[in-house]
Amino acid sequence: MPAPRDPTGAPRLAVALEATPLLGTPTGVGRFCRLALEALAARGDVALRAFAVTWRRRGELAAVLPPGVGAGQRAMPARPLHAAWRFVDRPVLEHFLGPLDCVHGTNFVVPPTARAGRVVTVHDLTTLRFPELCHPATLGFPALVRKAAARGALVHTPTAAVAEEVVALLGVPAEQVVAVPHGVPPAPALDPRPARELLGLEPAVERYVLAVGTVEPRKDLPGLVAAFDEIAAAHPETALVLV
Repeated sequence: MPAPRDPTGAPRLAVALEATPLLGTPTGVGRFCRLALEALAARGDVALRAFAVTWRRRGELAAVLPPGVGAGQRAMPARPLHAAWRFVDRPVLEHFLGPLDCVHGTNFVVPPTARAGRVVTVHDLTTLRFPELCHPATLGFPALVRKAAARGALVHTPTAAVAEEVVALLGVPAEQVVAVPHGVPPAPALDPRPARELLGLEPAVERYVLAVGTVEPRKDLPGLVAAFDEIAAAHPETALVLV
């Protein structure tokens, strides 16, 4: 199969990006994933494909991808593949997608490849520093990152602080770790309604504390509620809003 070409006639780089975070409830990682796909799809020198490591939701990916991103893969069940990749470099991603030049694992895991270069994004090291706050399925991520790095994968982090942790806690050579901040998309049009109306606040509420994010143990919402209780006792006109 001939390599796809850009408008100048030069071969385009065949890139695969994991888009599993686009499925289900949107999160910050899903937002990062979507915007990365949109930006890469706009380049004329990249032939971009997305893949999802999931069995139950394997048929949902194509419907949530941005324009210009290819789909189509063999089924990739997450649990057995993650377990296999912790110990062996099989099965390789090309088995599921075909020939590739580069693959980006957007959420701590990058599949082994036959020849394609690999990049893995490490958003934070909560699984190492606060494992009690993490879902059991994510506790194997550090081992997968170490193994990928040992096989030559480049580790991307969104901040210099996380890059330093990857070097110190995972033992990845500093020259293999690159901190590139997530891009900032254009701000959406402002909703003209007052914040009070948007948040559903009662008239008696004069001030509020706003927490934006997913509801999961590592966000420590019980700690936030406990801290707010101390404030609310003295300031009953203050509300806590979780979005």
